[in-house]
Amino acid sequence: MTPKQFTKAERATIATWIIKTGIVAHLSSNYRRILPDDFPQWMSQGRVIPAGITVFGGKFEPGQKVLWAQSNFASLTIRKSDSESLDAYQRTFVFALAIKGIFIGFGWHGLDRRNYTIALPDGDMHHFYPHPRSAKSVKVYEDIRLPAMLVRLEPSRSRSRELHR
Repeated sequence: MTPKQFTKAERATIATWIIKTGIVAHLSSNYRRILPDDFPQWMSQGRVIPAGITVFGGKFEPGQKVLWAQSNFASLTIRKSDSESLDAYQRTFVFALAIKGIFIGFGWHGLDRRNYTIALPDGDMHHFYPHPRSAKSVKVYEDIRLPAMLVRLEPSRSRSRELHR
C-alpha cells in the first residue's frame, strides 16, 4: 500500500476517515481533552479537511489486534517568540491506529501554517495527505506509540530560510 496507488479523491477519503476515527476515539475515551472544542465541529459539519493536517501510514507488527494512540506532539522546533503563545496541549494533536499489519494516523497543529509544518521521519512512513510521498524504506513498528511520537512540528522551509538569514 503506497500513497500514489490512490487518486487524490481516494486519499482525501482516507484522510477524512482517519481524522473522523481519531476524533471519535478521542471523544469516547477517558483521556484528557487535547483537541480544541471547535476541531471536531469542522468535520461533523461536512467541511473540508482542516488546514494543518498531515496523514501518514506504514507497517505494523503483524498479529497485533486493533490498537491506537493519541497525544500532543512530542517534538516541537519553534521560534522562541512563539513558545509563549503556543499551548502544545491545546494546539497540537496526533492520532495513530493500527489494524493487523498496517497503521494510519494524522497530525494536526493550530499554528500559522505559513510558518510551521508537520514533519515525519524521512523515509520511514508514507505521507498520504495533503501531498503523497512514498517512504524510501518502510519501517515496521512494534508499538503504535512510536510512529505517533515521531510526528513533529518544525518551521516551514520558507520560515526556516528567513530565520537563518
